[in-house]
Amino acid sequence: MKTTINARQLKNLASNDCLKPSLRGVFLNTEKKELCASDGHVLGRYQVEVSETDHNAVLPLAAFDYKTGKQGYTVGEFAVNGNVKRTTCHNSTGQEERAEFPLVEERYPDYENVLPVDNPEYEIGVDLKLLQKIAAAMPTKEKTVKLSFSGPVGAIRIEPTAGAADEMEGNSEKFSFIVMPMRLEETV
Repeated sequence: MKTTINARQLKNLASNDCLKPSLRGVFLNTEKKELCASDGHVLGRYQVEVSETDHNAVLPLAAFDYKTGKQGYTVGEFAVNGNVKRTTCHNSTGQEERAEFPLVEERYPDYENVLPVDNPEYEIGVDLKLLQKIAAAMPTKEKTVKLSFSGPVGAIRIEPTAGAADEMEGNSEKFSFIVMPMRLEETV
């Protein structure tokens, strides 16, 4: 397998719960040619290059902990069979690092069963900085919100969930936020 994805990116998605060891790792799905990381609430999928000798496995996050070259990006080359054997090539400097990591000995959850199918799908763009602003501006400790979409080109309304609304009962500072979607450039 070959990828430029690193541990910093994956750590934001993978679980840190000791009771979910498979979700603490990253799943290599060779049939779909993708890496998957999830904490049970968020799922990230990255397309990767796989070789004929690679097989499905849960890889430890530590295998992706390599330094990025100053004048380019790092490519991690992995051989996945029994253990994870990693060769890290720095494109800009030509340095090479080799390491070996044990695979996570747990079955990864069947994430494909939770992927939406046959549902209408809208593609909208949202600036993540706006979502960070909203999270910081919420007048409640509850950080779970309800998102309402008004069609494929309408605004996104963010309101408290029922639990947060109950918490705020008697508080005059009820809230809702509106985020305008961004136009996505069509690729040719």
